[in-house]
Amino acid sequence: MSHVVKWRNILNGFPLFNGFSKSTCCHKLRSVFFSRTTKVVLISHIINKKLLWDLKEEDISIGVDVCGHVPWASIEEILPYIDFFLWDIKHMDSKKHRELTGVPNELILNNARSVSNRNIPLYIRVPVIPGYNDSEENIRATCEFARGLPSVVEVDLLPFHHLGKARYESLNRVYPIANIPLIPESALQNMEQLVESYGLRTCIVG
Repeated sequence: MSHVVKWRNILNGFPLFNGFSKSTCCHKLRSVFFSRTTKVVLISHIINKKLLWDLKEEDISIGVDVCGHVPWASIEEILPYIDFFLWDIKHMDSKKHRELTGVPNELILNNARSVSNRNIPLYIRVPVIPGYNDSEENIRATCEFARGLPSVVEVDLLPFHHLGKARYESLNRVYPIANIPLIPESALQNMEQLVESYGLRTCIVG
């Protein structure tokens, strides 16, 4: 049986996915992203533990893309099914994190420590936004935190972009972040070198 058919058979067992092909799920549902080549599923929101179990039965690796601001119990119950986490850290200063996102960062950081202490690989992801969290002080603080995580794999830098501008314009809506500049390539390279100076692997994503 092909991977496509297996995938379809697994997903069609759940009402949310009834009638969807594998490719439709990839493009229409933000909750699941499937790579046939690498046999990896990234789950942004936990759907169903039975689905996770069935995916594991098919020898498909499962990753969770998360900001980490959820009760620990919600994370802990799915740990047996998860192979890695993509963990967003938007700012290391809790006060500034609250100003930017509406919530402090203590829960996010504590959950990251708890996951890492269970030896589940963590990919720390930093959305780099000029004027908000791109200071050397914040990048250094992020590296110090990441270096203390026993299961950290790398620190990914996700530079700010304007890819959503055309969509806003097509909807005749004001693009609210038009005044935020793109980060210069030289600045990104400096950040990359800074992360590496802490003995951490890094990757510029996007």
